[in-house]
Amino acid sequence: MKLEDRDTVYSVVVNEKFVADAGFKSNIDIIGQELDFWGKLVPVIGVVKNFNTTSLDKPLEAVMLVNDGNSFQNMAIRIKPTDMQETIANIKVKWENAFPEYIFKYTFMDQQIKDLYKGEQRITAFLKILTLITIVIGCLGLFGLVTYMANHMRKEIGVRKVHGASSASIILLFTNEFAKLILIGFVLATPIAWYFMNIVLNEFAYKTTLGPMIFISGLGVTSIIVILTVGFRSYKASTTNPVGLLKSGE
Repeated sequence: MKLEDRDTVYSVVVNEKFVADAGFKSNIDIIGQELDFWGKLVPVIGVVKNFNTTSLDKPLEAVMLVNDGNSFQNMAIRIKPTDMQETIANIKVKWENAFPEYIFKYTFMDQQIKDLYKGEQRITAFLKILTLITIVIGCLGLFGLVTYMANHMRKEIGVRKVHGASSASIILLFTNEFAKLILIGFVLATPIAWYFMNIVLNEFAYKTTLGPMIFISGLGVTSIIVILTVGFRSYKASTTNPVGLLKSGE
């Protein structure tokens, strides 16, 4: 053992989770306590705040920090974003002078953190595409249904317009029909969505809570999409000449 390693090799630093798991009531209580580390008793000289050592879908872990100069494999360096390439080149020179037998390789911490969530990012992208396709198909089906209703109700619309009904009232007539369907769909889909979303979220140590605003927001977005789709087609039907509506169709 090198003399310069003696200060750290014979002592450890732990995190607050380690203190709690070891059964100590406070951080001070563990200071000076000896831990069995690879068959050697070493004292605890400090406690650091908890930090995540893995992705945030994992809970906090108990951590023991031991510094051994003979076992260094990586070095973390904080650098300024300005003149980054020049700074890296200078670090490479110093590294090769100190450790000529090891190849200099580097990565950025933000990229390493991003790599931890590649799986979640792929799933999110897939769900976005699937959601977009679902919305487009739903809008096409909705547009077709409104068109069918408008054709089927041509005479009714014509009679209403002859009796002074406004375009807004005609649009409201169509919208009310679909508002009932939206509410029925919302009541049926909400508990199912809540159940399966909870199953997914339970896989994560850090997760959001499924409050009512999430589902109310979904209802709001759905309502807007339906109103825009139905409103466009029903407005076209409401502005048609009532004489032509009464002469045509059933």
